[in-house]
Amino acid sequence: MSQIALQVLVGTALISHSFREKLLSEERSIVLESFDLTNEERDFVLSIRADSVKEFAIRLNEWLLAQDNGSGLYHIHDGPDGTGPHAV
Repeated sequence: MSQIALQVLVGTALISHSFREKLLSEERSIVLESFDLTNEERDFVLSIRADSVKEFAIRLNEWLLAQDNGSGLYHIHDGPDGTGPHAV
């Protein structure tokens, strides 16, 4: 599993407006060509339907957790006081 490539994918989407727009559009398959992903990862990333990077990252994180059975990865949830995400 290329978790580093997936982290770079999300990180790039956070800091680059043009990359983010392409990632969340029909151009996703084009931007994915520059990432070293397995066929399974690529297929899943292409299947994600999201309107924001946050929604995209949530879907990707849920999938990664399911693949890894939760070991070694953070479960991210909004805090009880609505202050934002907290690792659990």
